[in-house]
Amino acid sequence: MKVFCTLFFILIFALSYAQDSIPKSELPVKLIQQDGKIKVVPFATVEKVPVYMGCEEQLSNEELKKCMSDKITLFIHKKFNANVAKRLKLNKKDVRITVLFKINEHGDIENIMARGPHPKLEQEATRVVKSLPKMSKPGMQDGKPVIVPYMLPILVTQKKRSSN
Repeated sequence: MKVFCTLFFILIFALSYAQDSIPKSELPVKLIQQDGKIKVVPFATVEKVPVYMGCEEQLSNEELKKCMSDKITLFIHKKFNANVAKRLKLNKKDVRITVLFKINEHGDIENIMARGPHPKLEQEATRVVKSLPKMSKPGMQDGKPVIVPYMLPILVTQKKRSSN
């Protein structure tokens, strides 16, 4: 089961970054209705990405994507307790936790799911993502607010202890 989950998240990770290399005009925008009202639009294809606090709204969508990604990465870097990984004494130099979440039509973070090599790392990743600030504006498609899924890889690099 772990192998299946790992392969599943690797596939999602690869596909999410692969979408960025395809011109938007060549991607079909699949709008999924929820409750007959709110659409779910992938981050790579949404017309106007959610606006993270501190990112200028007049920037192009590509600049907003980069700004949002950079700000979220910086936030995670500051708030993630890397000592959790150290205390677990995992036999890996690099520990990867993949977090999937949605930014709803109000700009709030919801539906957080984390996968990593240990439940305590998943809990820490979830804790930090829950503390992300509300987006200044939600994602927009056809002039209407939409739900935007977001995938966040968190990489914790541990220093190997010398065995003296």
